Amino acid sequence: MPLGRHALEWMPERNGAKDTDRIFPMPNAGACNRALKVMVKNAGLKKRVCYHTSRHTFATLVMSATKDVATVSKLLNHSDIATTQIYAEVLMDDKVAAVNKLHSVFL
Repeated sequence: MPLGRHALEWMPERNGAKDTDRIFPMPNAGACNRALKVMVKNAGLKKRVCYHTSRHTFATLVMSATKDVATVSKLLNHSDIATTQIYAEVLMDDKVAAVNKLHSVFL
């Protein structure tokens, strides 16, 4: 997964780690979810957050910025683009706004 410019700037020193090494060494998704649960509690949030939440947020933000289903699908390593198209449906507000722009054309 490529990291954005800001993520690279915020990265701590990696002490000789290779680009292929994990950034956050977690043995499995369960360990990640437990760590997230502590962070969410410390932040005072009441929402249930898990590893999949971060994937969904990432996908939605990239889709919103690019409208590029194929690239988002590759970034998420989905084997079927239909799986990724679910994230495109989240952008219904964008679709409604686009249709509403036609209103001024017909007045």
